[in-house]
Amino acid sequence: ATTHETTHATTHATTHETTHATTHATTHATTHETTHATTHATTHETTHATTHETTHATTHATTHATTHATTHETTHATTHATTHETTHATTHATTHATTHETTHATTHATTHATTHETTHATTHATTHETTHATTHATTHETTHVTTHATTHETTHATTHATTH
Repeated sequence: ATTHETTHATTHATTHETTHATTHATTHATTHETTHATTHATTHETTHATTHETTHATTHATTHATTHATTHETTHATTHATTHETTHATTHATTHATTHETTHATTHATTHATTHETTHATTHATTHETTHATTHATTHETTHVTTHATTHETTHATTHATTH
């Protein structure tokens, strides 16, 4: 009886302690591994998601800013160059055309007016009154030289034409 009880008690105690120790160790190990695996997976996914979002957002913002700046500068430079060249070409062409037309019109009008007026004035100046006024306006020395240079036949012809 004593041996049986002792064996029973010993077996019970040993089993209890072994079960307790095993359960404790197993639980500890399982918890450790589970925590490690969960932490690793969570960290991996979180890092992946964060990196993806950050990369996406950064790329989007950078691309947007770069595109905006490039477009702005390109547009500015192109507009400036185009305006400069257009203004230069237009001014050159306009100046050339205006100068040509103005010169042509002025020359034509001046020539026409000058010819008309000169012809009229010359014709009028050849009349008796212009000849008289010119002769009167000429100084003594000019009259002397002109009179001296005029031949007898010229005086005769002028007198004949005026009288007639």
